[in-house]
Amino acid sequence: MNSGFIGGRDVVAFYAEKDYPSAKGYLCLAPGERWADLLTDNYFANTGEAVNDRIRSHRWVTASEYGLGSRLT
Repeated sequence: MNSGFIGGRDVVAFYAEKDYPSAKGYLCLAPGERWADLLTDNYFANTGEAVNDRIRSHRWVTASEYGLGSRLT
């Protein structure tokens, strides 16, 4: 759930590996997106691997840091 304030670092980025290496897979939860209904139907951007039980780190980022196809739904 992302109930943070809009502006600045308001997107939560989730990563498949610890310490935020985006090359190993990532996805984002935008502000106002309250929850992801199921992680079994979501895939990490740039790797295509299933997200379920594979998130190892997260951090707050700006919306401009990540592109289309990386949204958690």
